[in-house]
Amino acid sequence: MDDNFRGQRRLFPHPLPKLDGIPSEAYKEALRRSEFPPILAPPLWTRCVPFKEHFYHRTPSESIGNNYSPRAKHLNIDRLKDKQHSSQSSSEKQAAGSSACPPGRETFSHHRRDTSSHASSSSKAEQEPENSEAASSRPLSPGEQLDLMCRQEEELRASQTEPSDSDMERYMYYINNCIPISEMAPYLHQHTVNIMKLLPPEPEDNKRDFQVLRENLLEQAEQEYYFSNQKSIVDYILMDPSERQRLSIFSIPKPFPRRVISAPVPWSLSYKEARLWQSQHLFVTCPIMIQMQDFWNERLSCLRFVKLENLKSTTWSLPLPPSEFEQFVQRQCQAARDELLQSWLPFCASLFVNLESLSLIPSTKLAAHAGFQEIFSCAAALMSLQLRGLVSASLQDLQEFFMIHQQGNDFGEMFDEMKHIQPQTLLVELQVEDTHIEFIPSLQECWEVIHRAFMEIVKSAEKLPRVECDFFSHVSNLYLRTVGPDDSLVTNIVDEVKEVFHKNTVGPKKYLTAYEKYSDLLDSTADQDVSAFLKEQHTLDETAKKIESIDELEKELASLPVTVPLSMFCLHAGELNADLSDCARSLKDKIIMFKVEENRNLNHHICQRFGEIQDTVQGMPTNKEDLETLMGYIKVSRDVTIPSLMEEVSAAVHRLLFLLDYAAMEPNDFRLNSSVFAWPLQLQKDLEDSESRMEILTGQDLQTRPEELRAAASEEESLKKSLEKMKQEWADLSFSFTTCRDAGTKILSTIEAIKTLVDEHIVETQTMRGSPFLEHIETEWKEWETLLLDRKDILDAMLKCQTTWLQLKPIFSSEEVIVKLPEESLMFDYVDKCWKNIVAEAVKDPRVLVATDQPNMLKQLQQANKNMEDIQKVLNKVC
Repeated sequence: MDDNFRGQRRLFPHPLPKLDGIPSEAYKEALRRSEFPPILAPPLWTRCVPFKEHFYHRTPSESIGNNYSPRAKHLNIDRLKDKQHSSQSSSEKQAAGSSACPPGRETFSHHRRDTSSHASSSSKAEQEPENSEAASSRPLSPGEQLDLMCRQEEELRASQTEPSDSDMERYMYYINNCIPISEMAPYLHQHTVNIMKLLPPEPEDNKRDFQVLRENLLEQAEQEYYFSNQKSIVDYILMDPSERQRLSIFSIPKPFPRRVISAPVPWSLSYKEARLWQSQHLFVTCPIMIQMQDFWNERLSCLRFVKLENLKSTTWSLPLPPSEFEQFVQRQCQAARDELLQSWLPFCASLFVNLESLSLIPSTKLAAHAGFQEIFSCAAALMSLQLRGLVSASLQDLQEFFMIHQQGNDFGEMFDEMKHIQPQTLLVELQVEDTHIEFIPSLQECWEVIHRAFMEIVKSAEKLPRVECDFFSHVSNLYLRTVGPDDSLVTNIVDEVKEVFHKNTVGPKKYLTAYEKYSDLLDSTADQDVSAFLKEQHTLDETAKKIESIDELEKELASLPVTVPLSMFCLHAGELNADLSDCARSLKDKIIMFKVEENRNLNHHICQRFGEIQDTVQGMPTNKEDLETLMGYIKVSRDVTIPSLMEEVSAAVHRLLFLLDYAAMEPNDFRLNSSVFAWPLQLQKDLEDSESRMEILTGQDLQTRPEELRAAASEEESLKKSLEKMKQEWADLSFSFTTCRDAGTKILSTIEAIKTLVDEHIVETQTMRGSPFLEHIETEWKEWETLLLDRKDILDAMLKCQTTWLQLKPIFSSEEVIVKLPEESLMFDYVDKCWKNIVAEAVKDPRVLVATDQPNMLKQLQQANKNMEDIQKVLNKVC
């Protein structure tokens, strides 16, 4: 492009005059044509005729030829007919010349029509006269051909400028808007058939997405076809400088150069040079390399960093906890690395001891130094390939080990244990954390273990020294090349395994939904529901139904599977199920203990009212008015009060029957119930005695007995004060605790003073019961005596339990003992938990009467002592 042409940029047609009114369609079309002149002639029989052909009288054939080959624009059919003979002779000469000219030279003078840059260079080459010297020259070597192509490309770049933004805008406008698809050859169906043959078959599990991708691909192929044709037409029209000036497009994007090296090329000399160089520097076929390969194939070809068949041994049995799986991989990798260091590397080094005797090293010193380096480098290359092959095979084996779970573990709506029968790999615990169920370890931690297993294989092959490190003391940092953690081999395998891992996280997460209906046990909702139930008034039948519903829930929890096989994972839900069962059991115990306490209070109230009636009817009237009042009281009690109390006694019978079905009642409760049931007969007797006494007193002078009555009242008051004094001494009496370092919990200090006090009070109470003045407060004395006897039993049981527990705790802290005595270990776990719970409650309020009033305390201590006696018997036999 000359300077005059460059100076004539953007020579648009003169603008049309502005209109005041609304422009017509013709004006709009003229305005558009003035900004973007047409590039094609109006549609005719001949398609895609350039607009410039309007100025010439050409036949359709000449227009087509001009369109596809701009260099033929001066040719026409008539001239070709006149020069037919001369053309034939020139063709013969050209054929003769082409036989001498190598094909490689033809590639520089003939170019395809795909790019405008090649076409432009063709035009330039066309203008240069061909001489006979080029035809008879020697064949060009590949380097010479490449140099020639580079020079031509450089000349082409120098003759063209970069397209401006306006050039690009107009260029893309003509491609997208000015070449109608109807003017081009249609897209053939055969193209679609050919593309379909190259596509993989439809997958069974994702047909819809595959069909969408296929439709998008076919649509894109058709769009690219038409776009390429439109671009080619515009490019070839713009080869004409006059068209560029008319369309105001002075530069177009430069295509990527296409270079083709053609034969024949000279090869004899280069072959001899290459053969000589290989004879001096190629050591891959020398005896040392062959022996190294033979040793590897015979001894180490089956070596793997992780031998997965060992997982089937008795020591390592699937599924494994993630930590144990990681330990297994580490041990396996270390064993394989030790074998390489102790067997492979020493053998390879031994082959180089007599290196000079093999006539592989030149005799000159300089050449010998270079030869040593090359043969060691060759050995390092071979050993590195073998090492990389070992790492690759080990990674692929571990990948295949996980790929058996590639189908995932999504079990759908209902879990079926028989659906995932393949061996599981990782054992994951389900445990309660706060109010949620968590995986222990988490799924993310499981993936990190798997990822570290692959990285452990890669790490185990790193920093293995090369052979020359054994021969040269100054060489210490040369290592065999191996697979790096960022190599595509490693990342691709890890990515595939990660995808399989994520498929296998679906099942565990979905299985947790089976526990959603038990969430109220974890977030205290069920406890609140039970508390609300207890605040309301309910019949015994309603309470029984409530207890039975919780009991059914507990049985359901106990029937849940302990192990859940889910392809890659095996979920262990034993501890979770036990915790949920404990929650349900605690709810049931809460209702039962409430009813026990309620029954106890009601029975105390019944006994108290019976006692009040007894005290009143056994009273001694001092005058006639008191006698009449007492007789009236006896009548009301017999006719009204006692029938009402009998109804309450009947209700107590129903409560007792209810509690016998659901509760483990204490001896005190049985004694209290016995008292309730004995009161009616006792009171009936007292009423009869009182009525008889009243009849006797009716005929006597009541004024003669005041001194006897006052003396009896004084003795009775003295007994009451003694009872209150004993109770006051116990009110402030508390346990003292010390910390046991080995057990990490509190233990009782000496309780001898407490035991002495309880013994003294028991003797005093039993002595006072023989007093004749105890008649009116006998019930209260009996209750106090019962309480002291119970506390004595509890104190003895606590002291015995603590002493034995301190003896057994160090023994069952040993893992060896736990493995050797699993049943006894479970028994001691129960004792340990029971004792710690009792001590923890006592620490909260150390007052003796409060700390020893825990529900079922005596029964729990007696069971714990019995368990420890059984454990000691087994230990005595083992020892």
